[in-house]
Order: sequence, then C-alpha cells, then structure tokens
Amino acid sequence: MAAIVEAGQVSINGKPYPLLPLAPPGGKLVESSLGSIYPQKQITGDYTQDSQPYASVHTWREWTDGIGRDRWGGPEDDKRSWYSECWLRNKNHLLLPPLVTATADATGAAIPGGMVNLNGNLYAVTGAGITLVKLYTPGTDTWGASLKTLAASPYAIGVNGYIGATEYMGWALAGTNGYTVATGAGPTFTDSAKAANWLAFWDDKLWGLSAVGQLWYTLTPGSGEVNDALLPARTSGLPLGLFVGPDASGEPILYAISNNRLFAHDFANQRFLRLDVEAAGVGNSSPRAATWTGNIYVGSGSSIIEYSPTKGTIRNIGPDVLDGVPATNNYIVNSILATQYALIVGTSSLDGSVDMAPLLSWDGQAWQVLFVETSIVTQDLLVLNGTGVSTRLYFRGAANGKMRSIQFAPDVQNPKQISGYTYAASAIHKTPWFNAKQEEVTKTLTEIRVDVQDTTANETVKVDIAYDYAEGAADASYTNLGTITANGTTSYLIPNSTTPSGTDFRAVRIKLTLKNLVGGGANTSSPDVTSVTLVYRKKLPVKWTHRCRIDLRKEFGGKTPKELRADLQTAVRVTTKVEFTFRDASGTARDFYGDIVQATGLENTGLDETGESEITFVEI
Repeated sequence: MAAIVEAGQVSINGKPYPLLPLAPPGGKLVESSLGSIYPQKQITGDYTQDSQPYASVHTWREWTDGIGRDRWGGPEDDKRSWYSECWLRNKNHLLLPPLVTATADATGAAIPGGMVNLNGNLYAVTGAGITLVKLYTPGTDTWGASLKTLAASPYAIGVNGYIGATEYMGWALAGTNGYTVATGAGPTFTDSAKAANWLAFWDDKLWGLSAVGQLWYTLTPGSGEVNDALLPARTSGLPLGLFVGPDASGEPILYAISNNRLFAHDFANQRFLRLDVEAAGVGNSSPRAATWTGNIYVGSGSSIIEYSPTKGTIRNIGPDVLDGVPATNNYIVNSILATQYALIVGTSSLDGSVDMAPLLSWDGQAWQVLFVETSIVTQDLLVLNGTGVSTRLYFRGAANGKMRSIQFAPDVQNPKQISGYTYAASAIHKTPWFNAKQEEVTKTLTEIRVDVQDTTANETVKVDIAYDYAEGAADASYTNLGTITANGTTSYLIPNSTTPSGTDFRAVRIKLTLKNLVGGGANTSSPDVTSVTLVYRKKLPVKWTHRCRIDLRKEFGGKTPKELRADLQTAVRVTTKVEFTFRDASGTARDFYGDIVQATGLENTGLDETGESEITFVEI
C-alpha cells in the first residue's frame, strides 16, 4: 500500500489519486459508513415472534420429537431435545415423568424374575434361588405364599398365551431343567423335562426353543412335545428369543433370534429362514424383539431395528439414529415390550457397572426416557398388569426382592388429564446446542424467557445455561439463572439484570430441572414448562463502505488524467480484492480490502481526457 503523505489524497489499488469534496459544497473528501449490517426485516401480514427489527428469537414450545439431537441443525430440530427425563409426549407441555415405585419385598433376597400374567393376576418367581412362584397383589402391595417351587430359576421372563379357550402361563427353566406351565384360578402347575430356553404360544400350540436351537411344539402343555425345525448352527451364545410376528402376507408365524440374526419359521417345511436383520447384543432374561403395529422390532446393540415383513423394509429407528444419549447413559438393548401406544425398551449399562441404564419409550415418532437412576444398571423383565388408569408397567431394576412399577394408562395419554396421576420428584431436560445455524457471525445472547404454569414454592423449575459446547464434568460449567416458583413468563437478562450487556456465544444450551418438593408418593402435581425462548442479536464482522470523488482534471503524480483514469478502470476490473486507504501509513494505518461496487464519472469528449469520477468502495 502506498503511503499517503498529502492531505486530500486517496490510494486505490496501490495508486494515489487527488480528491474533490463530496457534494454539497464544503462536504468531506471521504464519506465512511458501516457496511456490515443485515438488511432491514420485511414484515408482511401479522407480526411474529421474530418480527423484531434488531433481534432474533428462537423458541422451544414442543418436544414431541423426543431426545437424541445434540446440536440444533435447523427448524427440523425445533421439537427435539438432547436429553430429557421429562414427559415429552404432549404439545406445549414439559412435565415431570411418572413416579416409579418399588413393590414390597417379596423375599428379602434376590430380585424377582419370571414375571407373567394369568387371568389378570400378576405372578413372579422369587426366593434366594429365584425358584418360588408367588402371587403379587398390586392393590395391597402384598405377596402371597409360595405356590410352586420350580426345578430351577427361569431362563427368561414368563410367557402367557392360549390354547383354545384355556389360558396358560409358563417358564423355560435354566440349564436342561425343562419348563413349567400353569393354568386355572389355583393355579394348577405342570412340569416337563423337555429342554427349553424360550417359550411361545402360536397356532393353538405351546412352542419351545432349546439351548441347542431345537424347536418343538405340543398341544398339551407339559407333555407330548414334538420336535420341529432346528436353528442353523450358532457361531456363539444361545438363542435369544422366540416370538410371534407377521409374515410377508401379514399372517402370524414364529420368529427366533440366534447368530445375531433374525430367523423366520417355515412351518410347512419345518425349517428356519435367515433374514437380513441384525440382532447384535447379549442378554437372556427378556425377549429383545416384539411385534407392534404390524412390524417387527429387534434390539441390536444400542439400536432398535424395524423390520416390515409385508413391505420388505428394514430401518434403524434409534435411539442412536441421531446423536444417541449422553455417555453416562450408554446402554445396550436387553428387552422390548409392545403396548397399545408405545414400545417399551429395557436396557443394560454398556460397561455393566457405571453407566445408568435408561428405560425408554418409542411411540412411533420419538424416543423419551421413562426412568433412569444412578444406582440402576439394568432395566428388564417388562410386563403390564391392570386395566384402565390402574394399568402399571412392572420391571426389574430394584434391589432385593422388589419389582418396580410405573403408572401406565393405556387409553389416556396426557398425564394432566388423569386424576390422581403421580409424578417423580425431579427430572432434567436439556435442549440441543443452539448456534442459530450461523457459525460465521458473532451472536450475542441478551435474554432468556421461560413460560411456565402450575409452579409454586413446591413445584419449581430451575434454569441453567452453558456456552460454546462446554458442559463440564457433572455439568459443572453451567451457570444458574434462577429458580421459577411463579406462573407466567420469567425473563432472565444476560448475563444479569444489573449489567444486561449480553454474552457472545458460538452455541448455547439450556438445562431445566423440574422438581416437586412434596416428596413421597404424594406428587400429584408437576410444574409445566410451556416454552423456552432465546433472544439474541447477530452481528456481522465490521466492514466499511467509503465514498469519494476522484479529481481527473489535471496531471497528478507525474500522470496525465488519461493515465489516472486508466489506473482507476484497472482497479474496477481487477478480480482480486482492491486495496483502499486514505490515511498516512506511517500514522494511523487504515488499509481496507474489497471491491469498487460503483463508479460514476463526468468527463469531456474528444482529446480532452479531464473530468472526475465518484466511486463507492465496499470492504469485504
């Protein structure tokens, strides 16, 4: 850049030029203005939340697309959260999850296994060796006396089904100890030595699958078993499931899981057909597959694979199909239960001891966490019991002789519309990292607004914020903004109300902690978050626009007006950025690089090359 040593000069593309004052008379030689501003918003029709001329607004008011989005990528993620333990199923409502309660202690020893229904009653296998069959009565939270001592503990959860009009329950027993079935009000128990790791009811028969992959059936449970198909030789492990699902025409058939693959049973030819559906994983206490809404769902590692036999389609429905879950909740799928409105998925901690295993729910659209607890590393053995609003989901995940359960109304899905519904004491909710989808500009957060209802001194919402993809160990990098105890909209000025200058950010994440401080089982109310709004400003990097008049009326710097004009035209045509300065480089240097975006001139004709040119330079 050429140094400017004389007043009234400008340098363009390294060449000096004399200046004329800008109109009106007495005007400045160079007019400078800020060029790095967004165009004014154009508002048509009714105003919206983003109609503010100098601020931008982003609002979360619905979380029905569930968990699993770590970083916001656009409007398609407006209904998602990163991780949440809250109830997400209803629009404009963020609530505490259902209360999880433990049953009475059945044994004082091992956790009950083999849970199953018969005639509407709930039975479980308890005792130190998990061999005692007992009736559990939900209404009184009591266990009956032992009804049967099994030859061994159940290999898996109990199975329920019909042969004709007769309802049965049964258990496949560990090792080569056969199986046991029961029926009637007593009930009446029948044992069989026929080896089985899994049982299923289909085609008015009881079917069993042994550890060596032998499938058999009987019309009279407890006797008369007939061998059928044999699973292909396994590379490792035991068969991991036997269940009923639709075939390509929609007719029910048997399916089995082995070799980390799904197999369909061909009854007519007494064989199993291998399907290209992965079923990777471990675990033998609960079936890792279920049939729901005409499709088959199979647990495979941390994923659920949806297989449609009628359409011939296979897809991964997650939860890891997006960004998964936080590392502290890493898991593998160990069980799946189909209910009227959702799939319930039990998990086991990925490392077996440290990570918290979540109990998950999929409604065909989104995933949500039903329950998670620091000390629980396995949630499995899923079974529903009860009717109407008294229906409860029972599962294994408690210490010593206890099951856990959640209220699970099958026909009313909005907890706020269920009289007496009980909520958990607390839950957290995290938004995705929000970067406004503009990493290239500086964004300044100025305000956060949280709209709530049903809050009191006992039902509260704590609001925290983290910046720039840093949450810290145990969320130590969050800044607390306050705790809401009053209904309506609470506004938090950033960084605080005393100095609301705003905070620059690359990305922000909001963490909400909902609490009910009543405690015990009396939590029949929940704080309700209806929206969370960010107000921020986007600011482009500072760039300048300069306007000036070039004097081409006389010779300057040893160049004729014609030569000066030629240099100026070269500066206009150049494809690289042009240098522009009007200060002495030895003083306060102001060198700008950009384009001449406008050049207008007055010039004489013929051989007279004199004149002037007004240019507009924009820094880029």
